[in-house]
Amino acid sequence: MSASRTTRGIGRLRFWTWLHRATAVGFFALLCLASQPWFPWFRGSPTATRLMAVVPFMDPLAALEVFLAARTLTWSMVLGVLPPLLIAALCGRVFCGWLCPLGLVLELGDGLRVALQRVAWKFGWRFPRLAIPRSTKYFLLALALAMSAVASVPVFTALSPINLTVLAFWGVPMLAVAVIGGIWVLEWFAPRAFCRSLCPLGALYALVGRVAPLRVRVREEGQQLMCGQCTVRCPMGIQVMEQYVLAGESAIDDPECTRCGSC
Repeated sequence: MSASRTTRGIGRLRFWTWLHRATAVGFFALLCLASQPWFPWFRGSPTATRLMAVVPFMDPLAALEVFLAARTLTWSMVLGVLPPLLIAALCGRVFCGWLCPLGLVLELGDGLRVALQRVAWKFGWRFPRLAIPRSTKYFLLALALAMSAVASVPVFTALSPINLTVLAFWGVPMLAVAVIGGIWVLEWFAPRAFCRSLCPLGALYALVGRVAPLRVRVREEGQQLMCGQCTVRCPMGIQVMEQYVLAGESAIDDPECTRCGSC
């Protein structure tokens, strides 16, 4: 493996990392501006917005919960969930990899978490690793929908850390800091536990995009690089090198893949 080839590979990783961070920052900014009366182009809340006050967009899980809680379905809800569901059906969990505000916060906090862990290791402190099954989020998805139907309240939407990340800039910082801080502490014991194993919205997008045609393709020279960075850098814990590159697969078909480009 040549040094120049390895350098090119790392350069690609950095390019895709900063690109998906830029799109997430832009989406985060739009959601924050949506609450401002002087910003007419994008209005609404983290779960339901309108482009130019006309085109509706709605979180599909929020729409499901509202439908089950209120037993009411409107054309605005139907039209609002079509774009994100269609994108998920074609591209998989791209919301998680390219737009999710909480995912952005957790990714930006990775460097600080790793640095603090290295300091802790110097003092002989070791944090136990928790193994939370990825299937847990599907159970939580079913539970959230069932509770919404029984309690007549959109349960996950009301407590969603994704929404709280945005609402922290809308005047409820203490609740958001408490919830997001708790998730960040969990990261010490189970990296990306919320994204991998606990997020009902991620579970819904994974189900919708299970056979999405747009996938991360395996480059032909991947077997020659053998640097393993694709596996190390995958935020979803997918064994990219072992299960796909070395296995001779043409693309990554794991439904948990967020198409973030970090591999």
